[in-house]
Amino acid sequence: MSELHFSKIHPLMPIPLFICAEFLYENSSKHESLRQCLQELVSIFYGLANVNNHEQSYVDLLPRACISKTKELFKHSIGASTVEA
Repeated sequence: MSELHFSKIHPLMPIPLFICAEFLYENSSKHESLRQCLQELVSIFYGLANVNNHEQSYVDLLPRACISKTKELFKHSIGASTVEA
C-alpha cells in the first residue's frame, strides 16, 4: 500500500486499519507475532499520505492512549524516527 499513490487508496481505508491496530494493541501482550504485526502496521501508517490533510500523519490519528502506551514499541519499529505523544 505504501507504494501506491494516495489517489489509489480509498479515503476510508484507515478505518479498518485502525480497527486492526486496536485489536493488535489489545492482544500484543499475548503473542509476540501480534506485536510484530503491530510494528508493521505502524510502519505502514507512517508511509501513507493522509488524503484529507497532507501535513497530518495517519499515526497522529491513532488513539493517544495507544500511542503513549506503546511509545517504546513505535521507536523500535521505525528505527531513527521518533514519535512525539
